[in-house]
Amino acid sequence: MIILSIQKPVEIYRKYKDGALKETTALDLLRSYIEHSNNPDIRSKSLEIIQKIDVKNINLFLLLENILISDSDRNLRRLSAEMIVKTYLKKGLTALRWALRMESSPDFFYSIFELLKQRDTELTRSFVIREIKEILKRRDIYPIHYYIGELRTIFSKTDYTEFSLNQLISMLHNFKFIDHLLKRNEIAFYEVKEGFISKLSLYPIKRKRLSEINGLKELTSLEGLGISGEIELDCLNKFKELRTLVIENNPHMELEIIKNFTKLEILVISGCKLKQINHLENLQNLKRVDFEYNNLRKIQGLDHLSKLEILILKCNLISEIDGLDNLRNLKELHLQYNLVSKIKGLPHLQNLEVLNLEWNNISKIEGLSKLKNLYFLNLKFNAIHNISGLNKLNKLKNLEYLNLENNPFNDIRSLRKLGKLRRLSLKTKTISKKKVRKFFQSLKS
Repeated sequence: MIILSIQKPVEIYRKYKDGALKETTALDLLRSYIEHSNNPDIRSKSLEIIQKIDVKNINLFLLLENILISDSDRNLRRLSAEMIVKTYLKKGLTALRWALRMESSPDFFYSIFELLKQRDTELTRSFVIREIKEILKRRDIYPIHYYIGELRTIFSKTDYTEFSLNQLISMLHNFKFIDHLLKRNEIAFYEVKEGFISKLSLYPIKRKRLSEINGLKELTSLEGLGISGEIELDCLNKFKELRTLVIENNPHMELEIIKNFTKLEILVISGCKLKQINHLENLQNLKRVDFEYNNLRKIQGLDHLSKLEILILKCNLISEIDGLDNLRNLKELHLQYNLVSKIKGLPHLQNLEVLNLEWNNISKIEGLSKLKNLYFLNLKFNAIHNISGLNKLNKLKNLEYLNLENNPFNDIRSLRKLGKLRRLSLKTKTISKKKVRKFFQSLKS
């Protein structure tokens, strides 16, 4: 009987190379570690060393086949599959087919098909097509049924021969990835385009690093990615082709990570404790930036974003409106729930249509007269005692919505100048309903 504790795998290999152990003895020791050790690292290392010894016999094949079909260790199954593909492909076809059908880990699937492709492209193609056909037979319910439906549509219109082997492998990998994570409840949303995942919103559970999400790095068709939760973004730089990126509630997020994501059009960094806006100089295709629920005190670092149309900075610590002069295409500015005390820094925003300054410390209506395209203005919950500044807004021919709720003013005569308004909200403790009714009756006459 072999005593398991006398040697570690690396020591066994060294003694085998030095001639101190026969091949059969070394293999028996390593096999014993694989079959009886509770340490996954020792088991994996033992199998790796068996691979280095490069032995070929039926007993080893049976060991590999057994691991592939029944072992609970994913890494060990992957190593076994690799060895079968390299050394026992004909004998192991049945086991490989079964494993690829049942395996849930996307990286296992992807690595094995890459190896198969190197050995026999036609065999690999038949494997992949067989797997896709099995998927199309499934009768799963939503949300994976949506993906199956997309694949059915594609292959009802286009024959398999029209796709390259790489395309088919990638399509199958994309499906396996989604199927796996949906079962783990780690996906909030996904979208499919031409058979590939184009948009993905993740909610990783019990993971320390992004790289631990098996198969994520192989999603080469991703255009939009959302990640919610506290996880290290160690492989985020693999997705520089993204057009949309959403990071929520992650204190590990730093803008320097994405400084070379030059194709980004939408960037949302929410609840990540950001203290400063920086490293956006190269992101000149941005059209929407959302940095809500952070710790920003200053508007800065946006000078190069000439295409920016929507800027959301609500729920921060911003006390001054500044740093916006170069944003000539800005259409929406959201600064609600900040510490702004004065409306300024806006004259150059000639295309601004929406301005939301709800819940700030503004005491006076000013700095708005040049915003000729403004149609929505929200000043709800501020400290405005006097609305005489509205007299200067009569030139704003497009202003249709005005919210002045919960401000301490009591004279509403200045509202007469705003004849284009379609919706006006005035709810406040300082003005009686009777006074408001009387005012609007006077407008009709």
